Amino acid sequence: MSFKHCLLAASVAVIWGLNFLAIDLSLAQFPPFFLVALRFAVAAIVWSVRYIIAVVRAKQRRSISLGILGGLLSLYLIFSTLSSVVLWPIQTKYEECVRDAITQQAELSCASGYEEGLSAWFKQITGQDLNLPGSN
Repeated sequence: MSFKHCLLAASVAVIWGLNFLAIDLSLAQFPPFFLVALRFAVAAIVWSVRYIIAVVRAKQRRSISLGILGGLLSLYLIFSTLSSVVLWPIQTKYEECVRDAITQQAELSCASGYEEGLSAWFKQITGQDLNLPGSN
């Protein structure tokens, strides 16, 4: 094996090892869904750009629309995942409340608290009240 290949193999091992350290440190600060969304976002953007560059180099202009469509789909998936990440604290509180609820009345109280949490978050972001269907 050449020196270049040995250096590449060693760099892969170092990067792989640092990945575990980065995950350990970042889980202390961010929810797991945020980290997954971030990894998928980076991967989706990189692969979309690589696809478009490959199509342009191959001079297959017809396939460029597929790259753009793939990029848009990736952005949609990124934003939908990030929306669940943003609502993570409210959702977690609701799930813990429902898990600990013994009666149906307690579950209704959890649902009411969930709606209040969503409304407070929505008002903080937009400055407007959130009118959920079926709520008073």
